[in-house]
Amino acid sequence: MKTKRTKMLIVAVIGLGVLVMTAAWSIGGNNVETWPPINYDSWSLEGMWIMTSPQLPGEVCTGHLIPEARQPGVQSLVAEWVNPTGNLLGLFPDAEKSPPYVGTNVRTGENTYSFTVMSHLMKAAEPFDTITWISIPSGTFEMVGPDTFEMSCVISFYSAIEHPGHALGDLPDQDKDGDGFPDEGEEAVFCIPITGVGKRVALVPPDEPSPLPELP
Repeated sequence: MKTKRTKMLIVAVIGLGVLVMTAAWSIGGNNVETWPPINYDSWSLEGMWIMTSPQLPGEVCTGHLIPEARQPGVQSLVAEWVNPTGNLLGLFPDAEKSPPYVGTNVRTGENTYSFTVMSHLMKAAEPFDTITWISIPSGTFEMVGPDTFEMSCVISFYSAIEHPGHALGDLPDQDKDGDGFPDEGEEAVFCIPITGVGKRVALVPPDEPSPLPELP
């Protein structure tokens, strides 16, 4: 079986503009108009969040949304599963590690957003880990309260190496040029819808310190 071991560096650039400044952003292949940057005194998705999903019981996801300084209504999105099982439905036994998801979030209404993020699932190997799958969730957020959102998305999986005899069939390498993205014209080998509820990590007053137990 052909394997691919690719060293990849994901760099999050915060506060920098985009090279091409247009009125619409390409999100998952579709143009999504940004909401006019006025009257942003409603509920904001910016900040730190913790999310859970009924389709992924027991797993917790943390998220961080940072506004783009020169693009009102556009945010950089970083999310990470704290305790991922990886092997979703038994289909991805070689997805042993899940780095943070990175991508773009666009405000489309007063309390609605569209997003796309991606991550590279990996199998532990030497001298460095092997990227085995590319995972790309695309979907929407809706603020339902000042500190609560509801999320709906579809996670698309692409094979990053050859997977002969896989449960989904003999899967080819869908990232032959090794740039970290599915090659042009490739279709996802598996897509699963999930929903989630996120709660803001808000400021709370500190508790009173507990008395230290007496040591013997």
